[in-house]
Amino acid sequence: MYINTGKIGRAKVLLLAAFGRYRWKFLLIAAMGFLSGFSGALGIGVIIPLFALLTGGISGDNFVTRTIRSILTTLHIPFTLQSLLILMAALFIVKAVIQFLARYINEAASADYEYSTRKALFEKTFDASWPFLIDQKIGYLEKVVMRDVSAVSGLVIQISNLIIFATSFLTYGFVAFKISPPIMLLSSVFGLVLFFVFYPILERIRALALKTRDAEKMLAHYINEHILGVKMIKASAAEDVVSSTAKEHFDAFKNIELRSAIYKAWIGSLFEPISFSFIAGLVLFYYNKPAFDIASFAAILYLVQKMFSFVQTGQNSAQSIMANVPYVQSITDYERSVDKNQEVAAGNTFSFNDSVEFNDVRFSYHGNEVLRSVRFKIAKGQTVGLIGPSGAGKTTMADLLLRLVGPTGGSITVDGRNINGTDVRDWRKNIGYMTQEVFLLNDTVENNIRFYDSRLSQEDIMKAAEAANILEFIKELPDGLNTVIGERGVKISGGQRQRVALARILARKPQILILDEATSSLDNQSEALIQESLKKLKGKVTVFVIAHRLSTIMNADKILILDAGTIIEEGSPQELLNDTNSNFYKTYHAHTSGVGATE
Repeated sequence: MYINTGKIGRAKVLLLAAFGRYRWKFLLIAAMGFLSGFSGALGIGVIIPLFALLTGGISGDNFVTRTIRSILTTLHIPFTLQSLLILMAALFIVKAVIQFLARYINEAASADYEYSTRKALFEKTFDASWPFLIDQKIGYLEKVVMRDVSAVSGLVIQISNLIIFATSFLTYGFVAFKISPPIMLLSSVFGLVLFFVFYPILERIRALALKTRDAEKMLAHYINEHILGVKMIKASAAEDVVSSTAKEHFDAFKNIELRSAIYKAWIGSLFEPISFSFIAGLVLFYYNKPAFDIASFAAILYLVQKMFSFVQTGQNSAQSIMANVPYVQSITDYERSVDKNQEVAAGNTFSFNDSVEFNDVRFSYHGNEVLRSVRFKIAKGQTVGLIGPSGAGKTTMADLLLRLVGPTGGSITVDGRNINGTDVRDWRKNIGYMTQEVFLLNDTVENNIRFYDSRLSQEDIMKAAEAANILEFIKELPDGLNTVIGERGVKISGGQRQRVALARILARKPQILILDEATSSLDNQSEALIQESLKKLKGKVTVFVIAHRLSTIMNADKILILDAGTIIEEGSPQELLNDTNSNFYKTYHAHTSGVGATE
């Protein structure tokens, strides 16, 4: 039979990388395993002198009896029936205490691994770059952080158990060998044969574990993706198709798990009858031998039986380890990729006194040129409107200002300094950002406005709510600021959600505010309320407005018209309207006359 040493080697490397920091605990577990095994094996060995005393025979000159005599002599205890019984009980108590301590160390190490790994992966993910994050599938991080880490943390226990079983097996084997070398050698050969017999099944279990890991992630992605789109699914009467496709995923996952369970059951079911048959054969073979000693034979049979149980449980642990190694690979791969895509946050403190300027800015994504030679300047306190057809690069410009992505050519400067020299976290703390799709927590209105900023007082929140024209609405709610607004704010209207989001931004007192089509899906009344809030910021906050509705930007100080990744027109609304040849003039008059030109 061929053993894939390459796979075993790779598994070893993965496990060492994952659990290297626990090596001293594993060494301690190994020492405890030897001590526990020796206590248990010697405790059983007491049967030999005990039986001799009970039958009136002699204890014999063997390793177990000599060791027991030595222990009792050292403790100045007489070699009596009572002493032997107390010693046996004491040895098994020592074994129980050691096993308890080993289990505690196991669980503590497992819990520590879960905590530290989840914390590190979660933090690294949120510290990763935006291009990396948008390439991740919905639900994938959740499966890595929860399911994969949980599976791998179990490996800490399984490895420790395997160490205990191996060390106990060796100590039991040592004592058994000292009692009867032939029986011990036969048992070892038989155990080795069993390993080679069951190894192909272990390999199949490992291969199925890989399929289980991938199927789980596909299933999690499918569920999360369709839960997010459940409103559209119901509105389209597509429930049956979605459920039918989900059933295919569920069936595939069930079949993989069932096959894996069958292989595991085969090993568990066959092991006990095979080991019993071997022990029965030993009894039949040695029973009529002249040197047959019932006490010694009973002790060694127990030891051999325990050794087989160690092999079985050890094999189960090895089986679990092999089944969960793919999850170690999954965590390692994810951590390696997220490490390569970390944002560099260090830099100077945010400072903005004069202007923001795009200097020949270019941006390409996956080989596609999105922006080319973009040049414009925004003075502090100005409101700038940006319009253009879909795909012109408007949102990309917002992402550049947010520093979610960086220019592939040219530069963006503040007061003449490249913004890349400013600490990215400090930069974003001074930028307000609002989109059409508002992100709200399933929490209170207050916590949605506060949004993890513990520095904000309730007075700050009330002032922000008033500035966002939502204070009166909040007062009408059953619990005021403490009203829970539901998942993604479903318990309030779209306009109210936008104004809660605006209050969140205003509470942070941003110096630059970016509105990315934030009012495009609102009714006229809701948009008017937000426009009224924005008027109050005139001259105080630099506002960058991306819009489809021309009404949204008519009060701007400057309008930029973007097409095919470059600015084709620039000026105040009045300047552009005075130019009868401008695209803005044509679009505005087509819109106001009801022709329906593109905004």
